[in-house]
Amino acid sequence: MIADNQLAITGATWDEELMRIELGTLHEEAFDLGLVGFDDIDLARLLEAQENAPGLTDPDVVPDVPSDSVARTDDLFVLGSHREHFTFPR
Repeated sequence: MIADNQLAITGATWDEELMRIELGTLHEEAFDLGLVGFDDIDLARLLEAQENAPGLTDPDVVPDVPSDSVARTDDLFVLGSHREHFTFPR
């Protein structure tokens, strides 16, 4: 897949987003990235960019609960056909 990324068109440039995803997956699987043909500087740059890509989080990480509630009395929550009227217990 990595070779296809470059070899699809003669003179093509890398799709860096796809490259970061593929290299990140290989890295997570403990694959020897020295075998893919990139030097250490390029590998480090691509892997760092992948780690800092927006939207990537550890699926086991639970966010902190905010100190201020975002729900207020009489809020109405709608999810599909489900409607829930929110009231605080008294």
